[in-house]
Amino acid sequence: MMLPALALALLAGATGEGIVTSTVTSTAPRTLALTVSGGVSLGVYEAGFLYYLDEALKQRRDQLRVELFTGASAGSANALISLIASCSEPNPLPSSGLGWKTWMPLGYRELFDGSKVTAISVFHTGPMARAMDEAWTVWTRGLPEGCDRVFGVSVTRLERYPVRVNADFTVPRVEEKFAVRIQGRGPGRPPRVTNYADPYTRFDQVLLNLLPDEGDLAASRHNFEQLRTLLFASAAFPLAFPPVRIPHCVLRPLEPGQRPGPDRLSCLQPERDDLFIDGGVFDNSPMRYANSLAQLGLRRGPDGDPRWRDLTEAPAADRARRDPIQLYYLDPTRYAFPRERSTSARDVDRGDGLLALVGHMTSDLVATARSKELYALVQESPDLGDRMRLSMGYFPKASEELGAFLGFFDPEFRRFDFYLGMYDAWAQLDLTEEVHPGDDRMQAEWRPLACLIGWFSTGREALRRHCEGEDLRNFRILVQSSLDRLYDACQGVDPRELDPPHPHCARAAAGLPPPRVDGVVEVDLETRRRAKGESKFDHFMRLLDAYRFEFEDLGLDASHAHLGRVKIRRKALGMITALSEAQPSTADRALLLTAGRQLVNTIAYEPPKNWAYVMLGTAVEVGASILPFEWDQSWARLNLALDVKDLTTLVSSSDPRTRLTLALGGELELLFITTPTFAPQIGARVGYQFGTRDAFGVKTCTEARALGENQNCSQVVLQNYYSLAILERFRAQLLLELYPQSFAFASERIDLHLMFGVQLF
Repeated sequence: MMLPALALALLAGATGEGIVTSTVTSTAPRTLALTVSGGVSLGVYEAGFLYYLDEALKQRRDQLRVELFTGASAGSANALISLIASCSEPNPLPSSGLGWKTWMPLGYRELFDGSKVTAISVFHTGPMARAMDEAWTVWTRGLPEGCDRVFGVSVTRLERYPVRVNADFTVPRVEEKFAVRIQGRGPGRPPRVTNYADPYTRFDQVLLNLLPDEGDLAASRHNFEQLRTLLFASAAFPLAFPPVRIPHCVLRPLEPGQRPGPDRLSCLQPERDDLFIDGGVFDNSPMRYANSLAQLGLRRGPDGDPRWRDLTEAPAADRARRDPIQLYYLDPTRYAFPRERSTSARDVDRGDGLLALVGHMTSDLVATARSKELYALVQESPDLGDRMRLSMGYFPKASEELGAFLGFFDPEFRRFDFYLGMYDAWAQLDLTEEVHPGDDRMQAEWRPLACLIGWFSTGREALRRHCEGEDLRNFRILVQSSLDRLYDACQGVDPRELDPPHPHCARAAAGLPPPRVDGVVEVDLETRRRAKGESKFDHFMRLLDAYRFEFEDLGLDASHAHLGRVKIRRKALGMITALSEAQPSTADRALLLTAGRQLVNTIAYEPPKNWAYVMLGTAVEVGASILPFEWDQSWARLNLALDVKDLTTLVSSSDPRTRLTLALGGELELLFITTPTFAPQIGARVGYQFGTRDAFGVKTCTEARALGENQNCSQVVLQNYYSLAILERFRAQLLLELYPQSFAFASERIDLHLMFGVQLF
């Protein structure tokens, strides 16, 4: 298998952005701190990357060890999984690892249950709880006694916490960091978990509600549940998951002359029970926190091995040498090729307008806010530059679109990204050895990685044979679409600006077409390219349609791949509808549904299945647009309407001539020119008009009764209308009526009405 070769590469030192940059010259192991960012469904990519890295490092634990793990959002769960794996026996089967078991079952069908939607969350934590049950099973098996790790998690308070600086000055804080020390106690005994914070802190810190555990399984379970609660809170992405309450204590600064006691870091009776949400909101990359934890407690023992010091020791007794730790940051959104041409300040200055300015500012502010801790770390410790490394992505991921939520809509997206994470770990470590899977099961589980290496890495074409087979049909399509998207992104790039070098990107810059993956439907080059003005998501979905991708969770076979976008939109709309129905007021429900529909309409536009409307103008119309048959035919609908003309004559005239028309007909949605903002329709109806002048048709309509206008008689009416829905809520309509019945006193047979109103659904 390839893992021994990876360990040799670690010893020899990898190039470029690799984790190891120099040959080991001492017997003491080098120490690594691993920070994992949030990534929504890209957590599955992180899991693949970490699985490969963990298995590689197990080969040479005496040379390079990860002693410290920090994470935010989805990255916090992956960091804990990696921590457990770092102390476990080698696992050559990816699907038996906690990373695979945690992320692969997380599809929208598992996460979304309409009966469990609340006013503030769409998803429920049931699947995550099941994953944590699996982790508890591994936890109870125990970790080796030599396993001693620190685990830090970033979370965000839902309500600010006032931190007192002095008697007259307090600062509101919403960012919090929890850290625990996890110590193995051998087989059959769950690890010991204790709080790990600075007992001499100058500002308030938080402590988990952890119980003393000297072999009491109930205490071990309690402490594990506190870890689970912490992970759920860190991953509580707003609107997706509900805020989570964390029982905790506050570690406050010591009074002058006071010394910390042995229970300084204990929290047996939590004093607070506050709500927390996603830790990635403000600190998606807690690498600075990792560095502060390392400085606080990571030392070199007399034998040169890294160890975590007992924080109850007085600072004067801490004479051990601090460990020059290396910091590694896993970020699934960092790429070795250009992802998108962003709007620059120069573009805005040329007069692109207010929306361009707001979009530019919002994009930059969000990116800067989430990475501010990295910038602060570099400012505080410039010497860390040579010891910091960042992960690198070499090809587009399947789950990255729709704000990285796309991976929840198909298991093949998640499987591809898991193995792409493994590939990027392999590629970043600059391995050149051959891939040799072991027995049949191992070969089956490592084939997708071998397939990726065969098509993505130059000189490894012999491995392309591993892509064969019906079980990898969809996987091959995703390989092909990833290549197509990469080559499109790299058009016009100067290869000299690529750091590290990217052979495929350089080929694309030279005008060469992307390779054609064997076993994938052949598509012409123009179709494979991204059209002008086409979004990355639209390009990706169009490629999947062209290559006949099968959407398993959406129930679409290869012949219906073109409905992928529509099905995803409907699933997303179902979630938004459930969320809107859970709102406490009618106004909130209408506002959320309207905004939510505008959002899902960017995926693919479809009108509401049914809606009613009310309009006023030269006539009054109350109507409904109904789709009583298969929704895939949403361009053709039924329309039912009640028109009232000259309604005011009922009160303004002694001789009223009010007319009511009931009409039924067909309506066509002009989808080819429809946008999420403007939706035009045309329709034709047949109706019957009831007029007050002839007592709704009971009396003969004479010229005197009709006031000389045949339009005032009860009769059959033919209607054509042209309507425009604006933001799906406002409606403008031009109604053309034809009166075909002949009367001796007939004058005008055509009537025209203009109306405006609202749509209700």
